[in-house]
Amino acid sequence: MRLTWTRLLLGIGLVTLMACNNRADQNRDLFTYVPANADYVWRFDNLDELLADLTNNDLIEAADQGSIYNSLLDSRELLQLLKVDSRSYLAMTRLNDSLSPMLIITDLRENPELLNSVEGLQEKGIPAEQYISQLVLGQNTYYKSLQDSILILSDSQLWLKEGLNRSIAQDSLLERILQIDAGGEVGMARRADGLFNRDSTQMDFASWVAMETRYLPEGIEAHGVVLARDSTDQFVRLFDGLNPQPINSLYRIPRDVESVTGFTYSDDERLFENLANYRSERFIADSIQAVFESINEITVIDRGDHQAVIMHSLDIDQSWLEIASFMTQNETYREIELYDFSQANWLSDLLQPLVSARSLKLAFQLNEHLIICSNRGLAESIISCSQQNNCLDSSSDFQIAADRISSSASYYLVQTDDPGKAPFANWFGLAPTNLKTYPLNIIQMSYDRDFAHVNLIGQQRQAETVSTSGSVSEITHINLDQDILGDPVFFSNHRTGGKDIVVQDVTNTLHLISSGGKILWSKALSEPILGRVKEVDILRNGKKQLAFTTTRGLHVLDRNGNAVAPFPKQFRDEITQPLALFDYDRNRNYRFVIVQGEEVHMYDRQGKTVKGFGFDRASSPIALPPVHIRMDQRDYLLFAEDSGKLNILSRRGKERIKVEQNFEFGENPLEQEGSTFVVITKDKVKHSITQSGTVRSQPLNVSNSYWFNMEAKVKATMDDNLLRINGRLVELPYGIYTSPGIFSRNRNYFVTVTETQDNKAYLIDQQGSVINGFPVFGQGAIDLGDANRNGKLNALVKGGDREIILYQID
Repeated sequence: MRLTWTRLLLGIGLVTLMACNNRADQNRDLFTYVPANADYVWRFDNLDELLADLTNNDLIEAADQGSIYNSLLDSRELLQLLKVDSRSYLAMTRLNDSLSPMLIITDLRENPELLNSVEGLQEKGIPAEQYISQLVLGQNTYYKSLQDSILILSDSQLWLKEGLNRSIAQDSLLERILQIDAGGEVGMARRADGLFNRDSTQMDFASWVAMETRYLPEGIEAHGVVLARDSTDQFVRLFDGLNPQPINSLYRIPRDVESVTGFTYSDDERLFENLANYRSERFIADSIQAVFESINEITVIDRGDHQAVIMHSLDIDQSWLEIASFMTQNETYREIELYDFSQANWLSDLLQPLVSARSLKLAFQLNEHLIICSNRGLAESIISCSQQNNCLDSSSDFQIAADRISSSASYYLVQTDDPGKAPFANWFGLAPTNLKTYPLNIIQMSYDRDFAHVNLIGQQRQAETVSTSGSVSEITHINLDQDILGDPVFFSNHRTGGKDIVVQDVTNTLHLISSGGKILWSKALSEPILGRVKEVDILRNGKKQLAFTTTRGLHVLDRNGNAVAPFPKQFRDEITQPLALFDYDRNRNYRFVIVQGEEVHMYDRQGKTVKGFGFDRASSPIALPPVHIRMDQRDYLLFAEDSGKLNILSRRGKERIKVEQNFEFGENPLEQEGSTFVVITKDKVKHSITQSGTVRSQPLNVSNSYWFNMEAKVKATMDDNLLRINGRLVELPYGIYTSPGIFSRNRNYFVTVTETQDNKAYLIDQQGSVINGFPVFGQGAIDLGDANRNGKLNALVKGGDREIILYQID
């Protein structure tokens, strides 16, 4: 239905003054026959266009039987034959759930042959009725009255009499709202008193609303005005004297909420005066209300049985101070302090009917927002979506709708998965069940002097699209009972083809967790794991095992957490480096390399010492994890010593390349770059060693937080906030970053880094573009894999001290 009011609010009543007197008098004569108890009134210039709008709309076509629209369309047999092409009115009222009579008013001076042109129409007199006759068309009966040149038709004799009863005063607000006309051909007004009724909640919202409605391929859209009577007992009057403020809280709303209501205000004293008048109470200032002096927006979230209130502050320190006496520190979630809040019903007591949320008991602060929730789960969802920029405002449905609503408002309602959707359905005279395919519905109102602008957006469900740039969403987060030790990593699940999660906590307990968050098993270890857990297949049957070292043992566990014989191997002396795992020919004939100070032990997959490996002791303790590099079909084993000596050996542990120069090894691992071996020393000098032992040194002129990593032909370096991928610069925000990780996926390479102060984890493609949706919240190194075998990449990262987060990249 396309109603063409392009500027509804050039000024209430001003357009009427500009219209010609004859036309105004004519309209006034027509309007006086609109029954005083009408619920819906259409003003139109062409009846065919009005009917076409109604009959060609999917939403109205799917309306429940008994809806106002179906009742109107039941009379289409007559209406379609009436060639009305001048200013006219159509009125309807709802007498009960199944009866909604219709009445049409037009001037025969503009349409003199109107009834004569209807073929098969028969007119009959009605006994004892002086001004009403009966019209029969086929099986349908209608009623007619002619008052001078004004023709009145109805499908109800009783309601036609209501229109003829001039003794009942017409609603001046209805007449006023229908006069708002900027040259449009069709306008619709309806009573607004019950627009926000839902379930047992009854609210006298306003008197009348007039809307321009457009039906779009992706949904329904309406813009219009709301009028209220002069008394203070209607909801819209709560915003009298308050200027609409910017909406600043939607980027804190989790996507899985059912509904969101919010309001803004420019004067807290006037707000409380309006509330007192609405509730017929005396306004008494309260010291606790001082917090609202620095607040200009309050938003209420409903998610099932839980609620939250988000308050946007212009001075968050002052707002926090005003309620500090009601808070006791509870705990921390993702570095956000959570506080127990003692005034659970404070907001609803003060702000009814604008706020009804009760049992609010957990408070926290996010930048300029003060937030109070009814439970921890909702608090965590708000924090999570805010930190990873994945809240309601970033959904595709909302982004499409956002272009058609105002950035400021007095009051707004957003309904997503709300099973009722009653308020939005009420505005269009529909049942909530008609909106099943409308996952996002927005009502927005801005008060302006003695009326309010209103915008409504009904967003139909959008088809899934393939994103070329990718997007990210949190699909699982897992909370352990103890703090996490190290970084979680993926472990292949041969049964599902996906990935499970391996993590150790501070009690040294090792956990295997499904990608859905279920702990599959937990195994107590005696010491922390050194470095990252390795994945092996020592039985060569496709069933993977976990391999790792602790300070006293070499362990191999199957996916059920059981030790794989002959492991574990226990050691009397301390193991000083993480497990080095060599698979020379990629045939799963593994070599497990254990370092104990200057001692080196190599074991095969049966746990036996590898005979013929001659490098069992270095001249000084080993400084870095040993490395295997294959170059030009030859194997090189690299052992760096604290003394600065670099041993480059053959598989048998014999010296393969003699390196004369000593190095002051730093934290960067030993790497291969092309046909050279690379050492980055503590003083940030890059030393490239050829296969003949020649050393070329190059001062890097970089910061102390420089990292160097190579994987295949991809080189990633991190210098403060400057990431380079094969020389391509990616300038990230200033911060302290982890060493870049490099991952291969479907012949594409990705680089990961995490900023450790703000806990922002990045995923970047090899062209240097940050994947859409990143950074996300995370602490420590990211692991990448396809956890659910759905062809989508997952990022695994530590969230908080006890939290693991699994993201999905589309």
